[in-house]
Amino acid sequence: MNLLKKLIDHKKKRSGLAAVQYIKKGQLYTLNWSQVYDRVEQYYNVLLYLGVKPGDRVAIYSNTNKEWGFLDLAIMACGATTVPVYHSSHIQEVEIILKDSSPSLLFVENEGLYKNILSLGLEESFQKIVSIHPFHHPDSQPEFLNELVDNPEIIQALDEVSINKDDLATIIYTSGTSGKPKGVCLTHHQIMSAVSEVFPLLGVTDQDKTLTFLPFSHVLGRIELWGHYFCGYCIGYAQSIDKIKRDLLKVQPTVIVGVPRIFEKIYFGIKAQVEISKLKQGLFSQALEVGKTNTKLRQKKKTPSFLQAIKSQLAYQMVFSQIQEKLGGRLRFAVSGGAPLDKEIADFFSSCGISILEGYGLTESTGPIFVNTLFQHKNGFVGRAIGDVEVKFDSDGEILIKSKKIMTGYYNNEEETKKVFTEDGYFRTGDIGALDSEGFLEITDRKKDLIKTAGGKFIAPQKIQSLFTQNPLIGHVHIHGDKQKYVVALLTLEKDELYNLRKDHHIEKENFAELSQHEKIQKLVRNAVSQANSKLASFETIKRYKVLDHEFTIEEGHLTPSLKMKRQKIDQMYNDDLKELYL
Repeated sequence: MNLLKKLIDHKKKRSGLAAVQYIKKGQLYTLNWSQVYDRVEQYYNVLLYLGVKPGDRVAIYSNTNKEWGFLDLAIMACGATTVPVYHSSHIQEVEIILKDSSPSLLFVENEGLYKNILSLGLEESFQKIVSIHPFHHPDSQPEFLNELVDNPEIIQALDEVSINKDDLATIIYTSGTSGKPKGVCLTHHQIMSAVSEVFPLLGVTDQDKTLTFLPFSHVLGRIELWGHYFCGYCIGYAQSIDKIKRDLLKVQPTVIVGVPRIFEKIYFGIKAQVEISKLKQGLFSQALEVGKTNTKLRQKKKTPSFLQAIKSQLAYQMVFSQIQEKLGGRLRFAVSGGAPLDKEIADFFSSCGISILEGYGLTESTGPIFVNTLFQHKNGFVGRAIGDVEVKFDSDGEILIKSKKIMTGYYNNEEETKKVFTEDGYFRTGDIGALDSEGFLEITDRKKDLIKTAGGKFIAPQKIQSLFTQNPLIGHVHIHGDKQKYVVALLTLEKDELYNLRKDHHIEKENFAELSQHEKIQKLVRNAVSQANSKLASFETIKRYKVLDHEFTIEEGHLTPSLKMKRQKIDQMYNDDLKELYL
């Protein structure tokens, strides 16, 4: 069985049911499974016409959209390999990926991304460049996907295609948080091993609907796409990250797959609404206490008393129902991955009656290998091992994994591939963690991220960064101190909260850079650092810091597509600023 066979099965058994939804000019549109099948088949024939052969690499340089989802399966049907390139990646990273993977065909989303390819001088590297959206360029013009679909030269039925499970399905390049991106090679067998185990375990069915906004260049977003084909649930495409609030109301998902940063923003948005009046604060605090009691009862598998049930009903009607409505009104649960979710935020949503099921996995493991479920979960842990996953720990606490889900290797990089496997075939995750008595995994830090001070003390940046999570003013905290006497930090501020504080404190400055350095804002940051330091050992405390006058972004190379900081890159970019903090 493979994803293509699943699509054919959905067309036969569920042809008229909703498969894909998207929003255009404020209107929600729906495609059924028969229409999705037709679109994938059309794209498959376009690829054949363009000369795509088994073993070829085909790159997609685009934001997440429905065309991306159709192309991925069409490429696989050709026996070719999908190479995703994130639309907001730094231009140097785009160049590295395209040169390393050497795709024969490139799909770009629009004119802006096409211009990036021209600026790199890579247009001659491909047999063809095809744009998903049409445009007019004065100097050179790519092919347009819709025109190729409308004028098919080849017509071959998709249901006659056979896929070899050991063929290379995709090369997903790692985020490069600690260096140059590496191409992770995943076969159809590994994809099926992942989706066939994680989605049934989570209880996801063909009756569910997701709102997808994660990049398909990241394994978590891709697992959501592949799960759509495997399970048969409806996938809704968000217009953009900025429009998620509105899109939730339109699509009304039953499941959300996201990264911690998304849930943090929702959390701060809820808190900001509550803090408008003391009456709201009072009602919300009482409802949260009821919710916390319910969470404890669920964890102990106990039935609430009659009085507790009455309190729960009132809390839902007066408070929690409003939160549910803002999330679309039909949400069963959310899944968080890609980075650690702060336990306090997980507890908050749990108290509101919304379970955020944290999981753990890597690109190299085809996504999730540990996951919490609705009936077996612990906030602060990433769940239990799924399916065939075997786990053990190295002497330094590094998590070692063996599973069918583990990649075949890094593309064009045997040396790096050898480094990440033990002699007995376990994959070195690079993460430090431990299992509790019930088999739940706790991640404590990234092995490569651990800082060793000049005094020989090991410091986990994640621990320090998590102490700032509850402060809506702080955006990112970059910790530095390797081989140094003490720890320093670079801080960025959250734009929305910064402008809220501007109004509250009657600050005249309007420019972000000037506003971030204002004395009233600096005082609030000092308080945040002081509060964090009060919970740390002396050798861990931030002795000096600098507030940057801009945010960290994916476009400038500070962040990965899953919004994790690229620590090594930031160290290089801000070398002079960090040196000043030690003078």
